[in-house]
Amino acid sequence: MLTENKFSKYLIYAIGEIVLVVIGILIALSINNWNEGRKNDLKESLLIKNIIEDLRLDSVHINQSLNELVDQIHVVDNLIAKANDSEKILNYDSTGLVRYSSDFRPISQRNHAEPVSNLENEFTREILQIYFLRKMM
Repeated sequence: MLTENKFSKYLIYAIGEIVLVVIGILIALSINNWNEGRKNDLKESLLIKNIIEDLRLDSVHINQSLNELVDQIHVVDNLIAKANDSEKILNYDSTGLVRYSSDFRPISQRNHAEPVSNLENEFTREILQIYFLRKMM
C-alpha cells in the first residue's frame, strides 16, 4: 500500500474531507450567529419603540396629574380665602378635590425596568437604567 502511494493519497483525501466539514460547520455557525444577532437587534428595536411610546403616555399622564394638582391648589386657595373672608362665595362642586390625591406612576418604568437590563447596546442600556433609577427615587 505504501509502495503504491495509495495510503498517502487516501490520507490526503481524508484530511481534505475533514477540512471541508470543519469549514462547513464554521460557515453554519457564523450564519446562525448572524441570524441570532439579527433577531436580538429586532427585539431591542421593538423594546426601544415600546419604551418611547410608553414615555409619550407618561408625558400625557404627568401633564394630567399636574393639571389636577393646579385645580387642587385653586380649591385650597379658595378655602383659605373663605376662612379669611366669611363673605367669599365657594364653589362647593370642586371642594371634593381636596380629598383627591393625584398619583403619577410611570408606565415605562413598570413595563420595561427588567428588560432594559438585557439590552446589548451598552450606551442605551446605561441611559435607560439611569432614567429608571431617577424615577424610582
